[in-house]
Amino acid sequence: MAKGGYEFFLGKCLLPVAPSKLEIKINNANKTLALINEGEINILKKPGLTDIEFTCGIPQVRYPYAVYKEGFRGADYFLDYFESLKNSRKPFQFIVCRVLPSDRKLFNTNIKVTLEDYKLTEDAGDGFDVTVKVKLKQWRDYGTKTVNITMAASKPRAAAEPQRESTGGFLHGGEGRLPLEHREEVLWERFEVHCHIQCEQGGHRRQPEPDISGAGADHPGSVMEDKNVVQSLDIYCIILINYTKGGIQDG
Repeated sequence: MAKGGYEFFLGKCLLPVAPSKLEIKINNANKTLALINEGEINILKKPGLTDIEFTCGIPQVRYPYAVYKEGFRGADYFLDYFESLKNSRKPFQFIVCRVLPSDRKLFNTNIKVTLEDYKLTEDAGDGFDVTVKVKLKQWRDYGTKTVNITMAASKPRAAAEPQRESTGGFLHGGEGRLPLEHREEVLWERFEVHCHIQCEQGGHRRQPEPDISGAGADHPGSVMEDKNVVQSLDIYCIILINYTKGGIQDG
């Protein structure tokens, strides 16, 4: 390195003439949101990718201030190198070394970047030299995670429930329904319970088995003496006859 000054490296290539101006912009990634009746707030994020811009001269002839690592190189060498950086589609290191004339080293810049675009300019005021405007952008390594998902050998399948056998209908709807062949027995049981309730309320004595033929209506002390019981008997007899003939369907 020459005593004092700047050195610019693009990958392993040293620029022969250091640019007179270097711009490094650290981009912002924060977000500003507007709240209802609360004004604006700022959501802080990590810094965005850094942009780097500079303009360098590529000499066509040897100059005493130009620096070469391996002897003089023409402009075509550096232009081909810029093209290879762009076509390779790979990031590279951008390094800037700063040294005072007293040979004291200052801070360095070392960042992984990609070549975004570059512009070649030939001006009569520069003679045969070529001016290159370069734009670089910071590169951050990233990767994807691979997740292995183990699938079951066989998936459970839905099985159809076997159809329940039907005996021609049921007395009541819902689960636990009684088949119609027991309807007569059930109706008699309900009739006896109802007669028992009527006897308890009317002070009558319940007979062991009600006489539905009407013969017991003339015998004092029987359950048929109660008017309510007679009405209940008539209703249950009608229901029993209808069920026996199949006139009432399953509810």
